[in-house]
Amino acid sequence: MMSDAIMKKYLQYANSIENSRAGFSCAYLRTLTQLDEGPAPFPAFAAFLRQIAAGQPAPIPGGLPDELREWLEKTLMQAPS
Repeated sequence: MMSDAIMKKYLQYANSIENSRAGFSCAYLRTLTQLDEGPAPFPAFAAFLRQIAAGQPAPIPGGLPDELREWLEKTLMQAPS
């Protein structure tokens, strides 16, 4: 079971999907760099966010908490294509 603090971080990063649709801001790029430097599955999650931001379809990476995976699936299904 993940701690609440780690789950909160994952959700903050997941919310950046919406922000990424407006373009790559400096803060967004810094966040991705921090994710790249973290333990698994953070680097895979960063790669996923980059692909989504670039408008490319991307599979949701493994190793994410179930709650986050479900949220991402729901969010991506509702996103305009």
